Amino acid sequence: MLSLAQLDYYNKHLDKIILLQRNIHKMCTFKKNIKYQLSIFLKHCDKIVYNINRTHAINVITYLEYNNIITSLKNIISKINAINMLPLRHFYKVSNYKLLINIIKLKLEIIDIINNYGSKYILDILDFNYNLLSQTNKTYLNDLIFYNEIYICTRVCIYNCKDNVYTLKKQNNIDISQEKTIKLSNMDDYPKTEFYDSDILFYKIHGSKIYIPHNDKIICLCGYFINDTLDTIKQKPKFKQKYTDLYLSINKSSNNFHNNYLNQLSLRDFIIFKNTDIFKKMIDSYNNLQNIRSKPILNLINEFVDNDVLYQRYIIIILGLDNDIICSNILYLLIDLLKSNDVFNYTEFFNFLPIYIKNLINNLNYKLTNKKTIVIEDMSYEKKLSLINCSDVIRSKASIKLKEFNNSKNGEINSKAQHYLDGFINIPFNINKELLIKHELIILKDKCSYYNIKILNYINIHPQIDLELITNDIKKSINNLDLVDQNPFNFRVFYSGLAKILNQITDVTFTIQSLLKNADVETLKGQKVVSIKSICEKLAISKNGNKGVLIERILATNIKYNMIDSLKTILNIDINHKKLRCINSLYLILTESNTFWIDYDSKLKHYFKNIDTYLDESVYGLEASKKEIKRIIAQWVNGANSGYVIGLEGPPGIGKTTLAKKGISKCLIDSENKQRPFIFISVGGSANGTTLEGHNYTYVGSTWGKIVDGLMESKCMNPIIYIDELDKISNTAQGKEIIGILTHLTDSSQNDQFTDKYFSGIPIDLSKALIIFSYNDYNAIDKILIDRIHRIKIEALTLYEKIVIVKDYILPELLTTIGLNKEYIVMDESTIKHLIITYTCEAGVRKLKEKLYEILREINLNFLRNSLELPVIIDIGFIDTLFQNHSRHIIKKINTNPRVGVINGLYASTSGIGGITIIEVFKKISSSFLQLELTGHQGDVMKESMSVARTLAWNMLTKELQDKITLNKNYGIHIHCPDTSTSKDGPSAGVAITLGILSLLTGLEINNKIAITGEIDLNGNAMKIGGLEAKVDGAKQAGVNIVLCPLENSEDLEKIRTRDFPPENDTFKIFTINTLLDAIDYVFDKSIYKYLSIN
Repeated sequence: MLSLAQLDYYNKHLDKIILLQRNIHKMCTFKKNIKYQLSIFLKHCDKIVYNINRTHAINVITYLEYNNIITSLKNIISKINAINMLPLRHFYKVSNYKLLINIIKLKLEIIDIINNYGSKYILDILDFNYNLLSQTNKTYLNDLIFYNEIYICTRVCIYNCKDNVYTLKKQNNIDISQEKTIKLSNMDDYPKTEFYDSDILFYKIHGSKIYIPHNDKIICLCGYFINDTLDTIKQKPKFKQKYTDLYLSINKSSNNFHNNYLNQLSLRDFIIFKNTDIFKKMIDSYNNLQNIRSKPILNLINEFVDNDVLYQRYIIIILGLDNDIICSNILYLLIDLLKSNDVFNYTEFFNFLPIYIKNLINNLNYKLTNKKTIVIEDMSYEKKLSLINCSDVIRSKASIKLKEFNNSKNGEINSKAQHYLDGFINIPFNINKELLIKHELIILKDKCSYYNIKILNYINIHPQIDLELITNDIKKSINNLDLVDQNPFNFRVFYSGLAKILNQITDVTFTIQSLLKNADVETLKGQKVVSIKSICEKLAISKNGNKGVLIERILATNIKYNMIDSLKTILNIDINHKKLRCINSLYLILTESNTFWIDYDSKLKHYFKNIDTYLDESVYGLEASKKEIKRIIAQWVNGANSGYVIGLEGPPGIGKTTLAKKGISKCLIDSENKQRPFIFISVGGSANGTTLEGHNYTYVGSTWGKIVDGLMESKCMNPIIYIDELDKISNTAQGKEIIGILTHLTDSSQNDQFTDKYFSGIPIDLSKALIIFSYNDYNAIDKILIDRIHRIKIEALTLYEKIVIVKDYILPELLTTIGLNKEYIVMDESTIKHLIITYTCEAGVRKLKEKLYEILREINLNFLRNSLELPVIIDIGFIDTLFQNHSRHIIKKINTNPRVGVINGLYASTSGIGGITIIEVFKKISSSFLQLELTGHQGDVMKESMSVARTLAWNMLTKELQDKITLNKNYGIHIHCPDTSTSKDGPSAGVAITLGILSLLTGLEINNKIAITGEIDLNGNAMKIGGLEAKVDGAKQAGVNIVLCPLENSEDLEKIRTRDFPPENDTFKIFTINTLLDAIDYVFDKSIYKYLSIN
């Protein structure tokens, strides 16, 4: 019991006691709250430590950074412990301000560390740093809860908003030089994920970002997704549909690579990429694998070693996804090289690989060497042979030489075996270059296959589409495409049908939309204004205005589906809306598939446009030849990529080699954007077949032939093999040996088994190579061989074509070679024409190029001597002075006057040169009546034409004239063709000779300005001849006004008339004749008919 004095004291001080108790209670409560807050700080410190232990273990942060963070955290914890140890009096209101400031400073320090190095859970980061969880809508929160379990944050960035552009806020220890601003995209896509670009290798492989909107800022979490080793995360509700669609699409493929690709797909790539992007990356990876398989192993190793770790990781992964033995062998070698390199951290590299690839590598039976560095040259022959992409039978042949190499003690034999093995290893067995556009077609096939499966799946799981006619057309088109070869032609047919289906869907969609809009309008009109304003509020559009304005505003929102979802309860047309949504979704899938074809079709057109450019840039003109080449290339693009044998036939110097090397080679661009390798082999003058197919291995100093050597150099089995001067092969036994080799080489049923004598018993597959022969004279080639060659005839160049070639091709090239500026050299067309006519006589421009070289070298010499003023004008006088000691080409001209028995024939040489040959027919003393004496180096065929002409001419005469001639039987006929040193042969002078004999027998003069060509028969028919273009051009230069040619040459004549510079003008004409009588009308006057007996 208290005494009265004590009670009196308490009564007097009761208010103060109560106040003290309240203050103590407040201080205790405040201290408790502070301790709770500090306990949260301590938990975050623990979570930071947990996180940096992870990041340090994977080398994302350095030891120095790790140590600095730990030190900072220890300081923070010390400050926290100091606050916790404070006496109660420090929590009195006088000290509250300073204490709170210190606590806020502690929180900011922790936030700063989290921003720079992350924490254990992203929800803790967002809640602690930004109090975001209480402000986040449910959709965001559900996504963040999902990511909280699978995402490790290692850094946080803040973007401040200004004019819809978000600028990165400066933070301590963060370099923002590469990441300053982002554009605001559709907010419905958030939280949004994308790649985290960093110099750190781990982030290049696993790094990702998550963007989260927060008020007027965007929070960016930087870090990485965990490994989904069991694929359980991908199959959770958030991604289940995506994973199922992807799995079904890929699983229907029979390609093991495609199925394995899904197994190694990282969680980051699965989340960030859409299914279409994943499929595209898979296709690209598969095509890259095919490129790797097509590379010679030593080139592949060099490329692998020279590249960075990221590229090496990619190569290892795609090699591991193919179950092929060749890929396994290459994978074994590359892993072996990485493990044997003492500079390379293989353990770290191995940890960066997907678990699927890790398991595959662990299952390989390695036979590691003791090498410490990667030196390809030191690789054993056993290993090199094991990596060659050839059959075991072929490899066993080389193994015999390997045993010889390993067992031999004789230095010479050892060297011989080594030479054999070095050559064998360099043969690119089964490596073929693929056309780039063909490679693009493979990509299109894979994309089309994926989308076709996607389209069929969508139709099957959405029966509400209910458009039987359209869906049946789609299924039929897809099934038809699967049943035929998938080439550009069939794809064009497929996508043309698809375009029609898209038009049908558009019509159906328009109809449904019209019905729905009318229904929407009628339904909305029946609603009260309050209900309509409520709809506007749901659609986030203005509620101001009368009923009609509000209805128009609702219908004009262009978010029809959102509107319909809001109106479901009042609109009784939901079925049609569902159908419309499904149809629109199907339309988008079809459109996306069609986009791939549009892209490929654009590339295809661009490819053939480039072909035109390459061919035109290589040589001028030769349009018919270029057209034929384009047809062959188009066949490869649309059909099988088989080999082909082409013969470029034409006179020398017209650009056959240039067309092949600078034209065709550039047209055949492979999947690596490189032109097809070009092998040049000249067989003119080759002694024997060993040049092509090598010597037997047993001979001293033996080696392989030019064909295999070319394959080694080109590093593929389908290069362009250009064999020059085919018609110059001798007709000896050695020449026939070469012909036999080439015959075997060009036979499509045998050339996959071509053998080189040096590599006896080893078949070399040349069935996919493009073999091009060039020759001048078709008749000089073995008939069996020429029958296997696709002849492409290249005509001689006309005068005007040569002028264009000089101006646009030769002069610019020579000026660059000599180092002269084209602005300082002036040479007009008349001067070029004089140079061509006077100092060259050729079908091409080879000699002309030599003359131009001489001219420009002379100018260069005089310029260097400072004896020329610029610009230099090259005129006819300059050329004649420079070439005064050179022989001039004299063009044979027609006679100045008509004469009896003298007629102008026409010739064309195998070199492409043409002109007139004057045929002279005179009487001679002879004991035999009308006996022929033929001079002028005439060949057997021409002599036979003389006999035919004499018989025909005699039988055309009247009986009276024959009797008159018969009275004087003491003369014969002498037919002479001037320029005796030049051999002449062929039947094309038959018509001209007959007219010459008629002139002699009738005594009538022949028009000297007419030239005639054509074979003749005993019935007087003019028959087809060759070389008409060269003959016509030569006749014009000789001064002829009219050329007569057989009617059967009308096709050749049409080509001449439609070329760039046709020869006909007011003073020069070409006419066709069907019989000898047609020619008589041009050659003689009308008096000839009184001497002729015409039935």
